[in-house]
Amino acid sequence: MIIQRKSLFLCALLLLCATARAEITEQQIEADCAKIPVLASQGEQLYKTQKYAKARDAFEQQAAWSESCALDDNAIATAYNNVALTWIREGEWRKARAWLMLRPNDSKSIYNLKLIKDKLSALPSPVFAAGEYWRYAGRASWNVL
Repeated sequence: MIIQRKSLFLCALLLLCATARAEITEQQIEADCAKIPVLASQGEQLYKTQKYAKARDAFEQQAAWSESCALDDNAIATAYNNVALTWIREGEWRKARAWLMLRPNDSKSIYNLKLIKDKLSALPSPVFAAGEYWRYAGRASWNVL
């Protein structure tokens, strides 16, 4: 009898858990999308104080939310370029290029790619195929091999 009650209780608990789910409301989505200008501003302030890694975090969030909120291509390209500029300031030319190549035909990307063209050309050619490879996964995330 006690085992049956425990089983019944566990079954009821499982049903309750299965039906409980997190629902994202339209208000939450709008609130999250409203954060984009704040993230961009935070990134700019950090960038101006040469805190490039922290600025990059803010700009990556800007990029992720810009994609999620389906902003126009220009806004998304701006976010990508913001991230790229932090890599440029840290001398990470290939990482900057990876971000810029997400929107290679955007005027900002074209301009910034020209800025690092000579730096990229001066990098030694890889002798082996072994190394770190990035593939864009979306929402400011990369698959790194």
